Amino acid sequence: MPQQLILALDAILHLFWILLLVRVITSWFPIPMHNKTVRDIMEVIWSITNVVIKPIRKIVPPLQTGGGYLDLSPILAFILVRVLRNVLMMMLF
Repeated sequence: MPQQLILALDAILHLFWILLLVRVITSWFPIPMHNKTVRDIMEVIWSITNVVIKPIRKIVPPLQTGGGYLDLSPILAFILVRVLRNVLMMMLF
């Protein structure tokens, strides 16, 4: 695979990692969804990250913990992105 393609794929995976991080952090706090700009940005982030999160969630459903649920899919998505980036970097050498 050409070096430029590998670096481009790595950049895309890095951007996805950042969007995933934003999704996780914003899920911990109330978001002003009445603001159209914020709502539009969050919808874009969720639609992009759902491409990976939803299939993982089907395989590993959220765990019931006391009065709530623990969703492991974002953690597994972070691991998946890290593994893919490592594979790409190994292809460079």
